[in-house]
Amino acid sequence: MSPALAMKEKSSRRGLGAIAAIVLIHLALAALAFQPAPHPGGDNAVYVSVARSILDGEYRDTFDPAAPRHVVYPPGFPLITAAALAIGLEPWVELKVVTMFFSALMVGLAWLYAIRDGRWTAVWVAGMLAISPGVLALSHWELSDVPFTAVTIAALLAWRRVVSNEGQRAIVVAAVLTLAAYSIRSAGLPLIVAAMAWLMINRRWKQVALTFAIVVLPGIAWWLYTSGQSGYFGQLATADAYVVSGASVTATGFLARIVENFGLYTGKYFPAMLTDGSVGWRMAITVPLLALAVYEWASRTASSRRSVLELFIPLYIGMILLWLPQFSGERLLLPIYPFILLYAALGAQRFAERIPGAGRVAIAVAALIIAGSTISTSAAAAQLGIACTGRYREGDTYPCVTVGWNDFYMMSKLSGTMLPDRSIVMSRKPAVLFAFSGNPGRLYPFDRDPQTLVDSARVIGARYVLLDYVDHVGPGYVVPAILRRSKAFCVMHTLGPNRATLFGIVAGAESIPDDRADPGKADVEAPFKRCGNEFFRDSIPPPL
Repeated sequence: MSPALAMKEKSSRRGLGAIAAIVLIHLALAALAFQPAPHPGGDNAVYVSVARSILDGEYRDTFDPAAPRHVVYPPGFPLITAAALAIGLEPWVELKVVTMFFSALMVGLAWLYAIRDGRWTAVWVAGMLAISPGVLALSHWELSDVPFTAVTIAALLAWRRVVSNEGQRAIVVAAVLTLAAYSIRSAGLPLIVAAMAWLMINRRWKQVALTFAIVVLPGIAWWLYTSGQSGYFGQLATADAYVVSGASVTATGFLARIVENFGLYTGKYFPAMLTDGSVGWRMAITVPLLALAVYEWASRTASSRRSVLELFIPLYIGMILLWLPQFSGERLLLPIYPFILLYAALGAQRFAERIPGAGRVAIAVAALIIAGSTISTSAAAAQLGIACTGRYREGDTYPCVTVGWNDFYMMSKLSGTMLPDRSIVMSRKPAVLFAFSGNPGRLYPFDRDPQTLVDSARVIGARYVLLDYVDHVGPGYVVPAILRRSKAFCVMHTLGPNRATLFGIVAGAESIPDDRADPGKADVEAPFKRCGNEFFRDSIPPPL
């Protein structure tokens, strides 16, 4: 073997060893930070519901009384979840292993993307991704964000090969991965637009046609399948998801939303991905990193090195800035987080080149300081994960969740044994309640008017409503409604004052008059009567 080949082989082995070590570190930290309780959100339960319907040969919201076609989430992640269920993995703890697998894959793919810009750049990007507390927090949730990010990085890697390869194989791989990303999350739309735009800018018309056939046509088919439903575009156009009026957002409202989201992502969510230090320290890290990343992105965009990534980044950022602030968070930032780290590293190298010697030392010191702060926060997350897992092993089914969510899980499970089979329950998270009880239902209306509540219940045949305290919605809407017409409701079971309570809806509730005006912000103190035996399974009420 020639010296050159020997050197190349040795370098390759070092590279494989480095990425293997980084991935193993990530898996170890993810295992330590592991949270056994279900994700407190509800999307996970929807995925499981749809996945189970896929195994039955359908694509439906089985938690809904009418079991309608599911039209919100594209089929990618439900199919992944269905495959996990088919091989015997069970909600919720075992499903988290699937996310951890994709999390490790994401770190490895980030290395592959960054290695072209140098080994130390790849170590920085993959290493920071591996130890970032925000990434570790997402690495075990039963959600689509981590798989989407992994497949998106894979797609961008494939598009980078297309830049220097006009063959059909390269474009087919890139297009298929792009379709895969979009099938996991509709947030893959910016990637489709970026890829098509890059091909058209570079006048690769045959590849445009091929990509259109592989990616855009299935996307149009999904759009037609979901036509007639509000979906994400309906939510995007809503001024406030928690206001019953359903008013559409105005141009001024969009501008205010962009400003609010910009403040949240730069001042809260991006810093939270890195560290949990003081506000001053977090901004001292965040501002230079973001400034360097913007500088590098602008430099690449203005040069001949512009790739699909340079088009994807602003399109994706624009999308999340337009999204409702109530639904913003670190998980929406995750798909571009590795590339922010990459751009920041490359931008820092540009500045270092102007100060030979001292510049490189300064960059190395800054990188070590940031990594130290990040690993310190991750160590705290690991300690919490160890404590929560210990409590789970000791019998605490839902450790380290808020009282509101713990109560919701408990009451959901209790309703499965307390109520007649397939009883319809209105609740804050009907998919979660269904996952724990088998009782279908729908979201109660965001309206303080009791008539709206009882009419909505009558339409779907609901006989029960679960008052929860997982957030402000239950106290804000259900409490005023039941207090205004207290004789229309009876108590099935309660966990105590200001805690979850399951109410029965008495016969003829829609014609019972209100017994008070809107109480404003109030606690449930009205003397609700106990529900009769006919509300309970086998007519045997459990003790309150």
